[in-house]
Amino acid sequence: MEGIKSPSSVTIGALTRNIKEFEEKIQNGTEDPDRFLTLSEIEELWGKLIGDTNILYSDMLQSLIQNVDEKELIRQKREF
Repeated sequence: MEGIKSPSSVTIGALTRNIKEFEEKIQNGTEDPDRFLTLSEIEELWGKLIGDTNILYSDMLQSLIQNVDEKELIRQKREF
């Protein structure tokens, strides 16, 4: 697997980026009292973060399952 990133490392990198973006948007939206984020905007940002996180975890799980060598498992099972 040289040169290929594991699904979890890809997910961790993407999660880190998403969290940093979320933090920056919240911080930028709460610095200026004249342009303060509304509760609705904060909820929207939070919902996007949750949705993106769910997609990343789903993609990671799908990738891990696709990497299972079913033929080898069946062969090993038959040997016992």
